[in-house]
Order: sequence, then C-alpha cells, then structure tokens
Amino acid sequence: MTKAKTGKMSRSKGQRGELEACKLLSKWWGSPFSRTPGSGALATMLDNHNIGLTGDTITPENCPFCIEIKRVDVPPWSLEQLVKSDKGLLWQWWRQCRDQANATSEKPLLLMRRNHNPWFFMMLLDDMPFLEQFPGRVFQCTDPQEDQIVTGLFSDLAKVSKEEWTL
Repeated sequence: MTKAKTGKMSRSKGQRGELEACKLLSKWWGSPFSRTPGSGALATMLDNHNIGLTGDTITPENCPFCIEIKRVDVPPWSLEQLVKSDKGLLWQWWRQCRDQANATSEKPLLLMRRNHNPWFFMMLLDDMPFLEQFPGRVFQCTDPQEDQIVTGLFSDLAKVSKEEWTL
C-alpha cells in the first residue's frame, strides 16, 4: 500500500471517528454537535481572523468544552503512555486540546478511541468538581505541565447530565 493511500485511509478513519463522537456527544448533551469543517484546519485559519472556532467539533451554545477527537490505531497508543513518558501521543493530543481550549477560555475535553475499544475521555481534574459522585472509574495523573488530569470511559462521563456541567 502506498504512503498516499495509507494517509488517505487514516484521514478517513479520523473523519469517521469525529462523526461517531459527534453522535455520542449529541445524544449525551441533547443538542447537536457537528464536525468542524476541515477538522481544526479551518479553526486555525479563522483564528487568524479573530473568529472563534476551535477543536474538532462545533458545540452547542451552552457547552463549556473545546473538544478534540482522536480515532487512531497507528502508531499504536495506550493509556499506559500516561505514566511511562511525557512525550507519547496521548500527551501530544492533550497539549493540542488544552492549547485550543485556552485560546477560547473553554474546558479541554479530549476523546480518543482505537479499533475494537470504547471511547475514552481526558480532562482537567479541576473541571470535574463532582468526582466523588462520578458514576464510573477514573485514572488520575499529572501532565508534564503539572496539571491534574482525569481519564476514564466516555460512557461513564455521559452519565453526568449536562446541567451539572453548566452550573
């Protein structure tokens, strides 16, 4: 398989992942989420013109998140990378998500998935004030910038009503 063909397949998988995640987010939030045109590329262009559009999704007005979506299998990644190194793919994705969120004063929310696996989320611990009542298990760690991060299954995060996020 040629490098051009694998690149196209990878982009296609990423786009399908964004559409899949937008459906999950829409069901959770009860309002439509959609892909950012150009999946973030447009956001960079518009940002240069002072138009606010960041992340991989166009979010409903009352959504406090800037959402980055990663649907990647190659190169391989795992949640173990969070504790093994501060240079892995997960940290690269987290920095991208956090930087985009900081540009808009939104809360960073990273969604990621591999083949045959569920969706996971990553967010700042400070953005999850109800951790004690969280309806699932989470993994807490510190990112290379010393921020406290929480990671878990998106299906558990989706059990938290949108009203708890918009208080």
